[in-house]
Amino acid sequence: MSWSPSLLSLLRGGLGLDGPAEFDRWWATLPEAEPVRRAQELQRLRAWVEALCASHARLEARLEHAEAALRSGRRRDERLELALRSVSDALWDWNLVDDSLYVSPRLYEMLGYQPREITLDPSSWRERMHPDDRADVHERLQAHLRGDVPGYEAEFRVRDREGHWRWVHSRGRVVQRDAAQQPLRMVGTYTDVTDRRSAEEEVLNQLRFIEELVEIIPSPVYFKDRLGRYIGCNRACEALFELRREDFLGLSAADLRPDSGGREEEAHDEQLYASGGIQTYETRLTLPSGEVRDVIYSKTPFTGANGEIGGILGVITDITQQKRVESELREAKAAAEEASRAKSEFLANMSHEIRTPMNGIMGLVDLTLETPLTDTQRRYLTLVKSSAVALLNIINDILDLSRIEAGRMSVEHLAFDVRTLLQEAIAPLEPRAREKHLQLNCLVAPDVPPRLVADPLRLRQIIVNLVGNAIKFTRQGRIDVSVWPEGQGGSAVLHLAVSDTGVGIAPDKLERIFESFTQADSSTTREFGGTGLGLTISRRLAEAMGGQLWAESEVGKGSRFHLTLPLLRVDPGEDDDPEAAREWAVAAAQNLNLSHDKARSRFESTAYRGLAGLEADAAPDAGSGLHVLLVDDHAVNRFVATTLIRRLGHRVTCAVSAAEVLQLCEAEGFDLIFMDLQIPGMSGIELTHRIRAMEAMRGGHCPIVALTAHAMPLDRVRCLEAGMDDYLTKPVEQDRLRGVLQLVSRARGRHA
Repeated sequence: MSWSPSLLSLLRGGLGLDGPAEFDRWWATLPEAEPVRRAQELQRLRAWVEALCASHARLEARLEHAEAALRSGRRRDERLELALRSVSDALWDWNLVDDSLYVSPRLYEMLGYQPREITLDPSSWRERMHPDDRADVHERLQAHLRGDVPGYEAEFRVRDREGHWRWVHSRGRVVQRDAAQQPLRMVGTYTDVTDRRSAEEEVLNQLRFIEELVEIIPSPVYFKDRLGRYIGCNRACEALFELRREDFLGLSAADLRPDSGGREEEAHDEQLYASGGIQTYETRLTLPSGEVRDVIYSKTPFTGANGEIGGILGVITDITQQKRVESELREAKAAAEEASRAKSEFLANMSHEIRTPMNGIMGLVDLTLETPLTDTQRRYLTLVKSSAVALLNIINDILDLSRIEAGRMSVEHLAFDVRTLLQEAIAPLEPRAREKHLQLNCLVAPDVPPRLVADPLRLRQIIVNLVGNAIKFTRQGRIDVSVWPEGQGGSAVLHLAVSDTGVGIAPDKLERIFESFTQADSSTTREFGGTGLGLTISRRLAEAMGGQLWAESEVGKGSRFHLTLPLLRVDPGEDDDPEAAREWAVAAAQNLNLSHDKARSRFESTAYRGLAGLEADAAPDAGSGLHVLLVDDHAVNRFVATTLIRRLGHRVTCAVSAAEVLQLCEAEGFDLIFMDLQIPGMSGIELTHRIRAMEAMRGGHCPIVALTAHAMPLDRVRCLEAGMDDYLTKPVEQDRLRGVLQLVSRARGRHA
């Protein structure tokens, strides 16, 4: 039999045989040995074989365990490598003994390299760092190696493959030291934080912008935390409270303002926390210097990083100067109103003082002209009346312009017949046209509605002014007044044109003629006279009625003035009385003043007293007309009015004081009372209240018509509010007086 050397060696060792020769002898003698011995030797061989099998089994188990451990280690290595590749951080292991550095493949990816494309050791790694960051990194690393800090952490810039700087966050810790506590080995991670640093830089830039923006805001801006402590402010806030920022921060409102203002501010803060939104309120702020400022606080809560309210953002607006300006404006407004009142009062008084003697002059002239006179006397008196009328027109123009410039002129809307209005406006001007041998023509288109709505008094004033100017500035030829409708629906207008063949106006002067106290040429002013107010007032009146007034002209050939007004028609109802409506519109247009100036009248007795005998010269009462009570303390005016009323067929009783009026009203009844506003003992307004109170107790109503030289618009309003029925101004025209007497007579069922 052939035995392998290894097997023979095992058999000899297991049977206790020395050398190959002894084994050969044992093997050769075994078959021939005694059965007992042979059995023993076989038993020894069997035990050895069993021991050998057991040893082999143990060896195989150890081998299998080793192979399993090897396989497991391989899997762990694979998993570790996979983990290292999947995480975003790179691992590093620094052996400080031989200054070798291991880095994971992730670091190469961060820098844009392939693994093993470059070799990284501690020296080359430091060379890749930004020069400005090396000193800080070195100091932090040495602090940890010395044991001053438990760990190492730093952020620095590293140049990548493209030459760009990438931000890296490094963390590490010493994991092995020698007996003397000298560091031997250190491990850690690298994290690419370039995107985070870029985002942080962007946020920082925005914060810097916001901080700079807050700094340049001229109003004080502050921030408070939830506990009410100031945590930020701008330069304007420092300047307001005269504190440096470091001294300002950390204080509360109560610390900053020990007076009640600090507690008031904190109470407002608590209200803001409870309600949210934006809070604004005005208060007075006492500064550390003792100066008091008027301010407006504007506040809103802001949210912290955890989503909860972190505090309050506030803005303080200093309105001290604004309040001062407002106070000055109020004082200036009050002064202007006082000046306006003084002006209006002056105009009212001047109107009264001028109209009172004018009423006497014109009334006496009218009465005298009705007596037998020589031609010379009649011509002189006619000139006196003409001059008085011209003076009264000037007064009226100045008063109208004053009301317009004060913005206190309003217009009314009344129904009227435009054809009748034109005839009545132009008829008084016809004698002047005949004197100059001028043709005066008036043409109204057939499609002009019979009844329109506008301000007939103001329209009459414009027409009289335009036609009067045409007559004045025309030496020969003709003057045409034309009226026609234009447009349809809401854009329809009434177009009135006044054309003449007069001196004309240069093109560059067409707009100047509408300015106050201005005429086209100073030479024409000398030749034709006038104040230059008529066209100014006419244009303002046209605009107040929603219309326009303009002119076309050519020097030496004449002018054409255009007036347009909104065309508002009135369709008469079935029950309307056209004649009565016309008379009422005409009477209203004659008697109504349409502005609302706030003038005040001086109630003084006139200087014209004691002219005995005038009443005796008046015509005696005649006819069965109205019984009129005339209340006037001015003898001349009383004589004129009494004469006119009696000539119209009515009886007149005169009274010169308030006491006399009350006594007469108590003793007998009257059909009409003409009431002056300025009489001894009581104003006409108060006297009217007394009369109305007497009527309320005993019944009845007597029409009361103001007959006064107070011609301001507020005077009419006050009269009507006091209970008067109408309002006439002095000088009283006979036609207007006759119109009132006719209306009252018709209402009473009597005829003059």
